[in-house]
Amino acid sequence: MSSAETYYGLIETSEDAIILFEACRLGIRRRVQRRLTDTERMSIRSGSVFVWDEDESGMRRWTDGRSWSPSRVQGCFLTYCEWEGRRRATIRRPNLEVTLLPFGDAATGPPAYVPRYSQPARQSTCQIQQGCAKENGILKKALSLTTTDGRKLHLIAYYYKQDLDIPNRLLTPSTDP
Repeated sequence: MSSAETYYGLIETSEDAIILFEACRLGIRRRVQRRLTDTERMSIRSGSVFVWDEDESGMRRWTDGRSWSPSRVQGCFLTYCEWEGRRRATIRRPNLEVTLLPFGDAATGPPAYVPRYSQPARQSTCQIQQGCAKENGILKKALSLTTTDGRKLHLIAYYYKQDLDIPNRLLTPSTDP
């Protein structure tokens, strides 16, 4: 296990994630306290799992130096595929303000509303990531939660799809003795 990893294995279910969050709370497993160094980022492998608390670490977002697909929802997790390339196109477009104006006669029922568009001076920027799934790229699973006392906890898990096909290649916290 890498010195920065919280766990080495597979997070298959929300129960696995909760087991790790609880192990960290009890001090059985260590949460990440800071951003990973370049060397630690290079050592991310299938089975690497990282847990952190926003306040403890000062990190709101995880950075690993890789390009990722847009997220997909898989149960309670967000999942990502590693992507080839990092090209980004920036599109500038005006913000449109929409004002709904009443239209119609009160005698015929409630008024309908007609949108009126206006263009303020500000413009928004939209970034579009272009690329394709990296052949044999690693997958990333993410889960975030807020505890009853307001702590924001995050979990990131990495794995290769083919590792799911090999029995006991990666143990889950719920099956790990």
